Amino acid sequence: MTELAFALVAQGGLLALILVVMESRSPLANRFLAGLLVALSVSLLARALATRGIHLRLIGTLYNATFLIGPSFYFYSRALANRAFRLRPGHLLHALPTLLSIVVTQSIGLDRGNVTGSLVRVVALIGLLNASSLVVYSGAALRLLDRYRRALLDHYSTIERISLGWLKVLAMIVLSSGVIIAVMNCVRLIHGLPSEANALVVVPFSLVVFYTVAIFGFRQSSVLLMGAGAEPAAAPPPAADEAPPAAPESEDADEVDEADETAGRAAKYERSGLDDARARRIWSRLEQLMNTEALYLDPDLQVSALAQRLEVSPQTLSEVLGRIAGSRFYDYINRLRVERARQLLRDAAWAERSVLEIALAAGFNSKSTFNKYFKQEVGQTPTAYRQVA
Repeated sequence: MTELAFALVAQGGLLALILVVMESRSPLANRFLAGLLVALSVSLLARALATRGIHLRLIGTLYNATFLIGPSFYFYSRALANRAFRLRPGHLLHALPTLLSIVVTQSIGLDRGNVTGSLVRVVALIGLLNASSLVVYSGAALRLLDRYRRALLDHYSTIERISLGWLKVLAMIVLSSGVIIAVMNCVRLIHGLPSEANALVVVPFSLVVFYTVAIFGFRQSSVLLMGAGAEPAAAPPPAADEAPPAAPESEDADEVDEADETAGRAAKYERSGLDDARARRIWSRLEQLMNTEALYLDPDLQVSALAQRLEVSPQTLSEVLGRIAGSRFYDYINRLRVERARQLLRDAAWAERSVLEIALAAGFNSKSTFNKYFKQEVGQTPTAYRQVA
C-alpha cells in the first residue's frame, strides 16, 4: 500500500502541473483542480513517510493538507458551474482550518514517534474534523451541481456535454469517503483503532480521484459551457459568489422534489407581471413557429435564440412554458423531438434507416440520449416501438 501511495503522489503532482500549464477556457477551474490534486498528494505523502518510520514533525504539517481537499473540490465545482466566479479575499477563510490544525499539531509535537496516550485521541479528532470537512464541502458541491443542472434545463435543449454529471458522481464518492473516514475516527476516539486503518480508505479514494481527473477532468477543460460557435456561452450561474460552503446562495432555498419545485414556480409566476392573455398569445406564436419551422430539430437550440424569434425575453418564454406547458425548456423541446422521432419510426420511407439516423434527424445529438429520453416519454425503447408501430 505504501508503494502505491508514493506512486499516486508522483502521478498527482504530474497531473497538477499539467493542469496549471495547459491552455483552457477556464484556467481558474484548472487551478482549483490542481490544488485538489496537490492537497491529496501531500496528504498521501505524509502517510507514506509515516509508514517508513520517519519521525518528523513535518509529517503532521503535511497531513493537514487534507483540510484543503474539500474547499478545492467545492471551488472547482463553482468555477465550472459559474464562469463569472472569481476569488475574493473572503474566500481565504476556507484555508483557516488548515492553518489552525497546523498550529495545533506543531504545538503538541505531533509526529509518529510521540503519538501515544491522549495524543491518539487528538489525532483521531483531527481526522474526524478532516472527514467532516470532506462531507460538508462535497455536500455543498452536490447541491450546487443540482441547481446548476436545473438552470441548464431552463436554457438549453441539449445538456449532456455540459451537465457535469461526472463531477456529481465524484462528489458522491468524496462524500461517501468522508463519511467512512469519520466513522473510523469515531471508533478510534471511543475504542481505539490504529491510524494506519485510515489508509485502507484514503489510498483507494485517492486512486479513484486521480484517475477520474485524468479521464474526465482534462476533457472538461475543453468542454465547459456550450454557446454559439466554438466559444461557450455563460448559462445563468446557479450559485452566487458569496455562498458559504454548507449552504451556497441560490434562487432556490433547498433541493426540492419535482412537485415542490413546480409549486414554487407557480407561486413565482403569480407574482410576475405576465398576464394570462399575453401568455396565451406567446404560446400560440410559439406553437405556430414550431409547426412551420420545426426549430426543435436544431440540436443546439437555446431558449435565448427562441425567445429572440418570438421577440420576448428568455425569462418570459420560460414562464410561458412553465405556466402553459408545465415544463422546462429542455423537456418541451425534447418532447417535440420524440414526437418527430415517433413519426419517422412509423414512416415506411424510413424503415431502412438506423435508430441513430432517426435520432439525429429528430434533433437529438446522440443515440444514448435519444434512447433514454424516448423510453422516459413513451415507455419503451425506439427499437421496440418501431416493431409494434
